[in-house]
Amino acid sequence: MENIKAWFPLYAGDWLTSMGLRLCSPFTRGILIDLMAYSWQTGTPGIIKEDHTDLSLFFHCTKAEFSNAIAELDKRNCIIRDNGNIMIPRLQSVAKEQNEKHKRRVDAGRKGGIAKGKSSKEPDEDIAMLKQADSNALPIDKIRLDKTREEETRKDKKKVKRFKPPTIAELQCFIKEKGYSINAENFIAFYESKGWMVGKNKMKCWKSAASGWNLRDNSKSNKPAFEQGENNYPEGIEVPND
Repeated sequence: MENIKAWFPLYAGDWLTSMGLRLCSPFTRGILIDLMAYSWQTGTPGIIKEDHTDLSLFFHCTKAEFSNAIAELDKRNCIIRDNGNIMIPRLQSVAKEQNEKHKRRVDAGRKGGIAKGKSSKEPDEDIAMLKQADSNALPIDKIRLDKTREEETRKDKKKVKRFKPPTIAELQCFIKEKGYSINAENFIAFYESKGWMVGKNKMKCWKSAASGWNLRDNSKSNKPAFEQGENNYPEGIEVPND
């Protein structure tokens, strides 16, 4: 076939989603690639003379291995065996498409510009072929994307635990467990008046707040009486006037 390029496109969608091809062994799929490359290189894309002896030597495998691979490809409808030839329909179709495109470009060049009719539609045809190949592709990226979305959804479902103020009973139990001396009612009354805010932030853990409260109470109780408040100065100590 004339005007065949030195390379041929291998459509990932065709290769990865062909059920018949997927059922073939890796060795058999490798033989098919070699057959495609060999037929393309010899100038007869998709058509190879079925000579098991010569082809097995060329492909560096035993004749039995090659024959088994051909039988498997035939069984899975990946090739056609006809009149002593091995035919690969998909590769023949690709070669025909390339040849027709080449002819349209040549015609367009002869007319001194882009030819009318089909040649003007070549970009659209290329885009359509790419879209088709993409639609047939094994959705590996889609699987990864779906997995990522599932993980994000799972994270969303794990809602951030909302703060729940303690009851007096819960706080008293915690105080007893820790051996604290704070007054549970005073603690709750104080933070309720603050809207359970610590500074400008919403309280996240009331147990930590209770521990801090106890620590401050202990620190204050360990100070001398005259440092605990203006009403607690010992007798004989003059209260300073501001």
